[in-house]
Formats: sequence, C-alpha cells, structure tokens
Amino acid sequence: MKILLALFAVLAALAAVAVLAVVQLVIKLAPLLVLLAVAVVVAKAVQARRRPPPPLMPALPPARRVTPAVTAPPRPVGWAPQAPGGWVLLPVWMGPAPVAWRPPPTVIDADVVEGEHRG
Repeated sequence: MKILLALFAVLAALAAVAVLAVVQLVIKLAPLLVLLAVAVVVAKAVQARRRPPPPLMPALPPARRVTPAVTAPPRPVGWAPQAPGGWVLLPVWMGPAPVAWRPPPTVIDADVVEGEHRG
C-alpha cells in the first residue's frame, strides 16, 4: 500500500511540474501571441479595404414550390412478371440454391435393434 501511495505522490508531483511548465511557457509567449493576433486582424482589415465591393444584384422572386405527384413509373412495353428463381441484377441468385451448393444430406449411421430389449 505504501508503494502505491508513493507512486501516486510521484505521479501527482510530475503532473504539477508539467502544468506549471506549460503555464510558464504561455506567460513567456503571451506577448508574441498577442502580437500575432493583432497582425492577423490588421492583415484582414487591409485585405477587406483593397477588395472591391460585390456587385449589387436584384433579389430573385421567391420560387414556387411544386410537389410532383408520387406515382409508380410506367411498366416497360412487353413486361411480364417473372417466375420465382433465377438471376436478378447479377450476381444475386434468387430462389433455391443450385444442387452443387446444397449441403450433403445428413446420414445417421446406427444399428437398428429390433425387439423389446434395448440396453
């Protein structure tokens, strides 16, 4: 138990040192980060002034929403329902499995004992 507590204390101390190192780094780099942010804002302002304004376009009239009737598509000429089984949108086989793919029938190999005595 003492070893576990000591390990926890060492890890907590390492975590505290790491957090303090990050805080110190942020404090040292804060002026540079502020200068970088100011430079980005100034550059965007200069680009916005140089860019010509977008041309004014008249507003478009609101579009009429037309909902088409939901119907089934017409059947092709000469269409007839197919018998079950066969290929549908290759390579999907619909219907019973071909003979070559069927598993072999289960064979029970046992001696049949006739009579009343079974034991």
